[in-house]
This record gives sequence, structure tokens and C-alpha cells, in this order.
Amino acid sequence: MGFDPASLAIEASLGSAAMGAVGQIQQSRAQSAAAGYNARVADINAKTELQNAGFAGAEGESRAGMEGLKTRAQAGALLTKQGASGIDVNSKSFGDVRTSQAEIGKLNALQIRSNAARQAYGFQTGATSQENQATLDRAQAKYDTTAGYVNAGTTVLGGLAQAALYSHMMGSDPTNNLTNINNEDTQSYSGVGADMMKQLYPGY
Repeated sequence: MGFDPASLAIEASLGSAAMGAVGQIQQSRAQSAAAGYNARVADINAKTELQNAGFAGAEGESRAGMEGLKTRAQAGALLTKQGASGIDVNSKSFGDVRTSQAEIGKLNALQIRSNAARQAYGFQTGATSQENQATLDRAQAKYDTTAGYVNAGTTVLGGLAQAALYSHMMGSDPTNNLTNINNEDTQSYSGVGADMMKQLYPGY
């Protein structure tokens, strides 16, 4: 059997298209898997942020409660100290001191709750951001899979068109351009391409 450059060119074109399609599909699957993994990580991060928000709120309430107990203890100690002075504890000056101490205690408790709420809000905002990122990653995973098959199909069709051109040139004037390729050549290699994709990936 003699050397046939045209037949070799056809086989090389089809082989190159097949290898290119396989590479594109494998790459898209890897990218899709990576995006899916990122989505799962973002979901976990979102849950962690929400848990931290709950912890921050609970800790704030606990600290505010302790501050209230501390304020009441200080008020009792102050009243005892005032009583030991021999001066009427109901006098305006002593009353004003106790009122000021109570107000300071309330302000401290309010500040503790405010700080806890601010911290919890930061965690909640982080959770929302992570949830949005997870949604984007899942969409990216789906897109990568679809894009891989689209790109693979484009590569196969390009190889088929080139093979059809070589086939046409084998049996006719090589100076004819691509518009002169007959329908039988195109349909024949299109069938080859479809079979190729089904064999490479049964789910195609």
C-alpha cells in the first residue's frame, strides 16, 4: 500500500479533534468539580458564621447579666457604707450617688449588648456573603460542565469539516474551495463525529 498524504491528513484531523474534545471535557469536569468543592466549603463557612453570630449574642446577654449583678452588689455595698456613716441614707446627696451608680451600671450593660449585637451582625453578614458565594460556585460548576461539552462539540465539528475537505480534495480538483464540498462528505463525517462522542462519553 502506497503512502497517501490525503488519507493520513484525514486520520490526523479526526484524531486531533477526538483528543482535543477529550481534553476539553476532562478539563471542564475538573473545573466543575473544583467549583462544586468551593460551593460546599462556602456552605460550611456560612453555617459557621451563623453559629458564631448566635454565640456572640448569647455571650453578650450573659455578660450583660453579670454586669447587672455586679451593679446590684455595688449598690448594696454603697447603701451599707452610707448607713454606717450615721447620715440618713435617704438624704438627697446619698440618693443621687446611688442613682448615678445605677445609671452607670445600666449604661455598661447596654454597651455590652450593643457590642455583642455589632459582632453578631458582622457574623450574619459574613454568612450571607458565603451563601451568595456558594450559589455562584454551584452555577459555575454547572456552566463548566456545559461549556466543556459545547467546546468539545465545536472541536469535533472543526475536525470533521477539515476531514471532509481533505476527502473532497482526494477525488476532485484540489483547487476547489470549501464551498464545493458535497453533502455526502459532510453527512458522512458528521456521523463519524457523533459516534466518536458517544464512544468517548456514553452519556453524551
